[in-house]
Parts: sequence; C-alpha cells; structure tokens
Amino acid sequence: MPQLLFIDDEPYNLELAINILQEVIADCTITVTETAHDSIQWLSEHKPDLVIMDIFLPLGQRIEDSLGPRAKEYNDTLRHLGGIAILDFLDKQSNPPKVLTHTACTDFELLEVLGDIVHDRIPKPASVEVLLEAIQKELVQQ
Repeated sequence: MPQLLFIDDEPYNLELAINILQEVIADCTITVTETAHDSIQWLSEHKPDLVIMDIFLPLGQRIEDSLGPRAKEYNDTLRHLGGIAILDFLDKQSNPPKVLTHTACTDFELLEVLGDIVHDRIPKPASVEVLLEAIQKELVQQ
C-alpha cells in the first residue's frame, strides 16, 4: 500500500487532492501537513513512497537553526521557505522518498536550486488529471 505525504498550506488544495487521490488510488495512505516544521517532524518518523509538495510554504515553528544550504541562500529574499527547508532535510536522508513539486513558481533560478531530489514539477494550477497522472507515474516507477 503506497504511502503519500501531501504538503500544502491551502486547505482547498489539500481537501481536493485527498478526496480525488483516495477515490482513484484507493489502496494508498495519505498524510497531510501544512508547514515545514510539521512536515519535517512527520518525515523524521515515517518513510513515505512519494511526497507531493508546494514550495512556498510557511516554516511553522522556528526552525531557522536547522535550515540547510538552499534555504539559507534564499533566507533574505523569500518569505515562505518551507518547501526548500523540507528539500534540505530530505537531502540529508540516505534514501529519500521521491518528490513532486506542485507549485506556481516559474522562477528558473529557484527551480534549478530544487535539485535532483525533485523528480517532476506539476505547475499550479493543474487540472486534476495532470496531478493524478504525475502521481500515478511516480508510484508505478517504484
């Protein structure tokens, strides 16, 4: 049974994604988090098969001391570094899960900073079909 972590701070996106994913991929477990702090805490204790995440997320509780190189590089210019902080955390794991970013970000330099850990980027807003196709593609490749 695949385990997914869906990270987004917009309640509408979360509700829509969960309802659709549970309907289409009935045998998966979906966990939802809304901040970098909550996501990192959850990821410290669990190993999902796939992480679907926005890049522009609130950090949550103060985690500045644990920011990695990507997040520190953008610390002065971005208000919501949550996604980058999560990617820095995942980079430290020996066998990180696959990551799909679901973001409206089109800034090439920022997308380049995301690195190889991100398997694919789903532009936001994306149709339900595009989101599901990307998720199913990654789950099949496991």
